[in-house]
Amino acid sequence: MLAEGLTAAGLEIVAADNFALRLVEPEGKPVAKALKTLDAATLDVPVPPQALDELKFSEALPQEVAEAVMRARLEDRGSAGRALGEERVVVRAQEA
Repeated sequence: MLAEGLTAAGLEIVAADNFALRLVEPEGKPVAKALKTLDAATLDVPVPPQALDELKFSEALPQEVAEAVMRARLEDRGSAGRALGEERVVVRAQEA
């Protein structure tokens, strides 16, 4: 959810998982500014296509219903809100 919000704010996400986001960003300030604009209540919840394929009875559900079911399972707005309120650590990797 946070990765999609930062992408919508114009930042380039290289990789994301449940622990960290890797992104292309030269100075750190744009990330902090973008994070301040995010609201957990309005963040988009991406639904990976493979998750729909693995959903039980997915073939029997209309696409919109299957996406809504997966979105409800994947969203965690409470945790996203807590993450947005926590102290952040910026680690910069030097190119070799």
